[in-house]
Amino acid sequence: MPVTERYNRSINGFDAGAVPPIAAQAQANYTKAPNALLPAAQFQVRGGVTFAGVDGPRELWTASKHNFAPRAGIAWRYRNATVIRAGYGMFFDIARQNAIQTGFSHSTSLVSSTNSGQTYLASIENPFPSGFVQPTGSSLGLMTNVGQSLTVLPDRLLNPYQQLWETTVQHSFGSQAMVEIGYVGNRGTHLRISRPLDGIQTATSAPMPPGTTPGTRN
Repeated sequence: MPVTERYNRSINGFDAGAVPPIAAQAQANYTKAPNALLPAAQFQVRGGVTFAGVDGPRELWTASKHNFAPRAGIAWRYRNATVIRAGYGMFFDIARQNAIQTGFSHSTSLVSSTNSGQTYLASIENPFPSGFVQPTGSSLGLMTNVGQSLTVLPDRLLNPYQQLWETTVQHSFGSQAMVEIGYVGNRGTHLRISRPLDGIQTATSAPMPPGTTPGTRN
C-alpha cells in the first residue's frame, strides 16, 4: 500500500504543466537575451510540486494492484542415470519510498562573523542571534523551492520485480561420478532509477521524458 505521512507533511508529485506565478516575468527576461540553443518562442516556465492532502490524495503514489507472482518447477528422471530439473519464478520487491518533506524542513546556517572575525555576531551562549529559518510547509504552493533542485516521486510507483529461471541436467556414471550442466538466468523490470526532468532538446540530443518541456524545473 502507498505511504502516507501522519500530518501530510510531504510532497506527493510534480505537476509538469502547472504555470507558476513567476512564469510571465521569467519568459519576458529570457526574451531579452535568449540562448541560441533554445529560441525564445520555445522557452516555457512550467512545473511545480504538489502536496499530499492539499493538491490531491494523502497517499504519496498510486498503488499497483496487478502484481502476479507465479512459481513453477519440474523434476523428471530419465531412466535411472539422468535427472532433468527446471524452474521459473517471479519475485516482487516492495514499492517502498519515504516521505519527501521539501518545504517542511529547513536548515539555518551559523554565521559567526561577517568581517573575517574582527567582530562576532554569534557566541556559544547565543549561536543563532537572528533566530531560525522557519519551514514554509505547503504555503508557497508552486513557488516551493523555486530556483532550487527538487526530488519527487512518479504518480504511479511500480513495484520492481525479477524473473528467475533455471534448467539443469544431471547424469551419473555409476556410483562414483556425476556430471551436471545448468543454465541460470534472471531479468529485472521496473528497477529504481533517478531521472532528471530538466533539459534543453536540440537536434542532436535524445528525446526528453514524456510530459516534460524545455525549461521545466525538476
